[in-house]
Amino acid sequence: MFIPSTEIYDLIVNEQVGVWSEKYDDDHKAALMVKVTGNIIRAVVGGCKLELIVGIVHIENGIGVLCFAVNVHDTVDSPLLVVMPPRLDLEKEGLLNLLSKNEAKIVLLNELSHSVCSGIGRLEPGLKSWSEKHISSDLEIDTPKSTVICNEVIDSFSCEVNEAYRTVKKYDSDVCCVALDVELFDTLIFQSYESKSSISYDAISSNPGLIQEEQIEHIFSALHGVEVYLSPEVQIGKKTRELTDVFANSHNTFYLIESKAVVFETSEVSIERKMSKILKLAKKAIGQLEGAMKVIRRSESIHESDGEVIEVPSDAKLHGVVLVSEFYELVTDREWEDVMNKIYNVYSATQGMIHVMDTSEFYYILNLSQNSYHNFNSGMMKIFNLFYEYGRLDIRCIDSSLPHL
Repeated sequence: MFIPSTEIYDLIVNEQVGVWSEKYDDDHKAALMVKVTGNIIRAVVGGCKLELIVGIVHIENGIGVLCFAVNVHDTVDSPLLVVMPPRLDLEKEGLLNLLSKNEAKIVLLNELSHSVCSGIGRLEPGLKSWSEKHISSDLEIDTPKSTVICNEVIDSFSCEVNEAYRTVKKYDSDVCCVALDVELFDTLIFQSYESKSSISYDAISSNPGLIQEEQIEHIFSALHGVEVYLSPEVQIGKKTRELTDVFANSHNTFYLIESKAVVFETSEVSIERKMSKILKLAKKAIGQLEGAMKVIRRSESIHESDGEVIEVPSDAKLHGVVLVSEFYELVTDREWEDVMNKIYNVYSATQGMIHVMDTSEFYYILNLSQNSYHNFNSGMMKIFNLFYEYGRLDIRCIDSSLPHL
């Protein structure tokens, strides 16, 4: 299995999704690293079509910036384009190596930046001849020198790949698309942040829902001073039932998390069908969270599976989080209007704040919190306030220190 350098890995852990290249073995070979969500990785392992797209974006006369992408056909009508320009010379040299080869080592990383699968990626012929034609000695190959240029390069490249992306094309680009065939081997993941929180899992398990819950518990436990409970129970009369999938006490701010892993057995599915399933699961989860919040407001007895009582004040600050495998690329105001109304109603009835987000965004917020419960609580509060004020679910957090240039 290829292990990226420290410089590249620093970029990987600070991005939600992305693609990177790096040279190795005396500079003669190349590795390709792709970070996507777990459900996308399952689609790749399941055999969905992949393409590698490489381009040169001409930012000035005689100066070009390399940009490349992996196109994942996880749906029949709306493939996922994972695009990134090399921002370090190390990446640029790796991509130049890749252009001259018919194969590369490939590593797939999930939302936690865990290496889930690795193997060999074989490229359809044509990339080498394209590079010989478009990368000449009189063209200077550069890296983007600012965040603005980096974003403009991505937009121009994406527009050249497909105008349906509706990005702004500031610069002209030359692109080449070739098929990418992969032979992958699973990796048994083991990761530990501290003695109280360790995890091992097979990321391509037949039970992705359970894995997602365990991942949430694991990464939440990395926040200092946060108490995390997996599947706590509530006693109502003589009946006992699960309160929520994951429950956390972040210094008297409580989080109730409903984990909804969206799994399709085939990539022969439309984007509309995928969105419909996620929408249905989100509505169900909001109903579950509303019930759990009302239980807390009534001061019902909450305990762990072993019977140990979890103390929760009836007037505690509550956040409910609906976590789905993917979300932001699918959300539209019209389709999700009913969901937003439900969230407003729950807040009115319980003062509980509900968020709908994908796992990638949630893990990213935790990462940006830098192990500080105060940063995390403050960030989640800001997200809900923005939703409440503007009526939008597609709110993303941005690390203003990126990209590393």
